[in-house]
Amino acid sequence: MGLSQETVKLARSIGVVAILAALALPSAALAEATTPGHLYGFGENGEGQLGTTANIGTTTANPTPALTTLPEGSGHVTEVAEGSSWTLVVTSSGQLYSFGSNLFGQLGRAAGEGNFTAMPDPTPELVTLPGAGGPVVEAVGGEGFSLALTSTGQLYGFGGDASGELAQTPPSNLLQPDPTPTPVTVPGVTFMHVAAGSEHVLAVSSTGVLYTFGEDRYGQLGYETAKNVETNQLLPNPTPTPVTLPGASGTVTQVAAGLEFSLALTSSGQLYSFGENPYGQLGSKTQVETFKANPTPAPVSLPGATGAITHIAAGQFYSLVSTATGQLYAFGVNQCGQLGLEANSGTAEPNPTPTLVTLPGASGGIRELAGGAFQSLVLTGSGQLYAFGCNSFGQLGSTINNGISNLLTPNPTPTLVTPPEDDAIESISHGGETLSSFMIVSGPEVREAEREKAARESAGLEIVEREKLEREKAEQEKAAQKLKEALGAETLVPAPPGPVLGKAPVASLLLTITHASVSSTPFRVGKGATAIAASAPVGTNFRLTLSAAAKVQIALTSSAPGLRHGSLCVAPSARLVKAHAKHCTRTVTVGTLTRAHEAAGADEIAFTGRVGRRALKAGSYHAVLSASNTQSTAKPVTLSFTVAH
Repeated sequence: MGLSQETVKLARSIGVVAILAALALPSAALAEATTPGHLYGFGENGEGQLGTTANIGTTTANPTPALTTLPEGSGHVTEVAEGSSWTLVVTSSGQLYSFGSNLFGQLGRAAGEGNFTAMPDPTPELVTLPGAGGPVVEAVGGEGFSLALTSTGQLYGFGGDASGELAQTPPSNLLQPDPTPTPVTVPGVTFMHVAAGSEHVLAVSSTGVLYTFGEDRYGQLGYETAKNVETNQLLPNPTPTPVTLPGASGTVTQVAAGLEFSLALTSSGQLYSFGENPYGQLGSKTQVETFKANPTPAPVSLPGATGAITHIAAGQFYSLVSTATGQLYAFGVNQCGQLGLEANSGTAEPNPTPTLVTLPGASGGIRELAGGAFQSLVLTGSGQLYAFGCNSFGQLGSTINNGISNLLTPNPTPTLVTPPEDDAIESISHGGETLSSFMIVSGPEVREAEREKAARESAGLEIVEREKLEREKAEQEKAAQKLKEALGAETLVPAPPGPVLGKAPVASLLLTITHASVSSTPFRVGKGATAIAASAPVGTNFRLTLSAAAKVQIALTSSAPGLRHGSLCVAPSARLVKAHAKHCTRTVTVGTLTRAHEAAGADEIAFTGRVGRRALKAGSYHAVLSASNTQSTAKPVTLSFTVAH
């Protein structure tokens, strides 16, 4: 029989109920993600690279972690990177600070009255990126240059440019400083991750393509540049060029750069290496004990590995790799014990076979890896920080064999670094040529303040959303009852739902996940759309379609154990443990992805299973998608997914 217009409207209302049931409500993840943290540094401070005046201009060791103070209002520290003698710090407000040596303008500013000298500069100062369309999310340093990446995928370079490492034509005077941050431009390409070697750069595009530029004397760019490779000359390669990984499946998700070699990890868990290999730092015996070029990326295998590779790091002449099951592998030179092994410790013998390293008493898997000039740092999932290698400047955070007289004394046993009292270590520094180290910590007062703020915001949001959902549900139940009465005993398959009256969505988002590390069920939401079930595709990219230009944000959250503090569930602390506080489960915001879409249509936001340099551990997560422009805001969508390493 024919249906009246009123009956069709009722059927559409029931369809809307199905959509509301399929989508979870947004949580505190809608708030901007920040990692509360204070910065502590230890090791060499001759150029002021610790951000303090302690023993500045000397070779005196600084083994005790000391607080680096940033200007008021800068926000908490989220990322820290080191060049050979300077430091770059990213804060939760998206600002970039620099301090230390500025000989080539690598601090992104003119030095003392415009004179570029090796004078120490321990004062953190703000770096401005001209024309940047978003906050800074990552920074790296090489031998005399720096790079900064924004949330919109813009990459900036500043400092020395003798080999084209700034993606600019080098000046006639190769020692000429360039303190002005300049964009690295590749038509149609935005970037999501970057690493720097001595004078070469690895940059991963938002679609997972690896681009390289800079020095290629040993094939560290991953392709043949005949003049450089054959003549072993320092010739510039300023043009970012895509690199092919033979036999690779999936996109590139992580990169790491040593002095003159490179590592690349794909979304399918394949590890590739290329460049020089005299000490076996490529994880193979190819050209070992020679300084010949290896420009073709070759796969690296980890004997006895029981899980997918989750983290990679490169020191000056060695490599570190970890797996999802908490295994740590090391290969390359071990003169200082920086491999965490006794084998060939104290010698310059090569160690080309990836070998398992034991971390005494470690728990919680491995969260981060970092390699320096002669020291290694490993941060576990439970917040334990292990250090091993040379300690002449106190870069291991202890007094063991410190002092310049112990310049190459090996310390191959991984030893715990003690954070300030009752503080939790959140992250560590990275940089392949440094003799100093940093850790980002959060004290109980910082963590509790952040949790309380998030809890208040979450509570208010949840109350509003719950009341809204209850009202809509009541109205739709009434509509369903009317429809049932209108149809009598007939069975009707509801028509596709139409828009909620008076609320025309700005954007229609289509999510599909297509690669190999994150599993999920996609949804389509918006005007005239239905929830779509899928057969559990897995992947690393959020693909979406917008009906208008808009800014899209994906906020990532997970659940974590906590302790009850009053009416709140906060991060565990020694004080609450002693007070026998009750256990609870809290929502933790682990990061955000943001992209401004200039026009309607299909687009893609790459998600590599990482937030900044930190890879997500295996487990369950939520992704809250929101889209907005100057006219209105689309209804947020929550997508649950699982990271399975």
